Amino acid sequence: MALPYFKFKIVPFLISKLCARNYPDFKKDYPSSISVENINGPILLLAAKNDEVWDSYEACVQILKRLEKNKFHHDVRYTFYDNSGHMLTIPYQPNNRYGNGNVDVMKDTIDAWQKTIAFFDDYL
Repeated sequence: MALPYFKFKIVPFLISKLCARNYPDFKKDYPSSISVENINGPILLLAAKNDEVWDSYEACVQILKRLEKNKFHHDVRYTFYDNSGHMLTIPYQPNNRYGNGNVDVMKDTIDAWQKTIAFFDDYL
């Protein structure tokens, strides 16, 4: 049985970038949307506000709203980073890609990594 997924299409993606819109539209409910409210355990959300590949910040905001609406009863930790972009996932590595200061980007990646390790220490 195939799992539902959101099919990436290059033309709508490029149009979304030109028109400053989200792709996909996070306000829509897609068949591939994960029912986060049914997760039976804690959740960690880390997102960069300047993610140039997809709007991870808005995706996390929508997840938080969905969890609140459904009265999610497990721990939810989240952090949103102002300096990093899509490369938030690589700790301790300099990245001049964003032009906003290598030190600030590295601080964000280190913080995200440390929060991930702390989350695992607390829940695994």
